[in-house]
Amino acid sequence: MVRPIPLDVTFEKSAATVVVSWSEIDEFGTGDTLSTAIDDFASALRDLYRQLFAPDITLGPDLQKIRQTLEQYIQPRR
Repeated sequence: MVRPIPLDVTFEKSAATVVVSWSEIDEFGTGDTLSTAIDDFASALRDLYRQLFAPDITLGPDLQKIRQTLEQYIQPRR
């Protein structure tokens, strides 16, 4: 992580669910607690990162923008 990811946190009373979301890339995670929602978000973000930075991937403009945004927050260890 190069800098913190700005997450919005909401609680959906009707479903008793916590939702964390990153509006800049339209990604989210859900769970019964804040911790499980963050874990779900982290898992989704890892999967997205792997897909967008796969060696032989060709991306359209929207996904290129998401990849550029991710590069501002996440950089691999050397």
